[in-house]
Amino acid sequence: MLDIVVVIFIAAHILILIGLYSHSVSEKNTDYLLIILFFLVIGYLVKLLYRHENKENFDNTINTVNHVVKISDYIDEEFEPKIIVISPKDSVTWINIGNEDHRIKSPAFDSGNLKPGIKFTITFDNKGVYRYDCALHPSINNKNEYAVIVQ
Repeated sequence: MLDIVVVIFIAAHILILIGLYSHSVSEKNTDYLLIILFFLVIGYLVKLLYRHENKENFDNTINTVNHVVKISDYIDEEFEPKIIVISPKDSVTWINIGNEDHRIKSPAFDSGNLKPGIKFTITFDNKGVYRYDCALHPSINNKNEYAVIVQ
């Protein structure tokens, strides 16, 4: 609908300008200037309304992000980053960049065994703290704490 309004607005300006140049200086020129001013004000108001509609549409969209956690074979840094803070509806993808299998386990999710090069992705809908560890390497879990914090 906005496109139609813009086309009508431009067509009206063209007709008004043609009218200004086709007549000699007279009272009609003053009338045409008032009409131009009227359409400029209407155009400005339409532009403001369009900006407001776009802002509302933007505010209603859900912007999601996919975060990445790298899984390696290093004892001190099996998961990097160790703690990740995200928003609801965001996803986290764990990528096994090591040479060994890993298994991400939490009360809320379980990746199963991830062979080298394999990814596991989960979307977090609810706020909370989701602690996890590697079920295949329990000695590592005693040294580090890993979590996804959804806030």
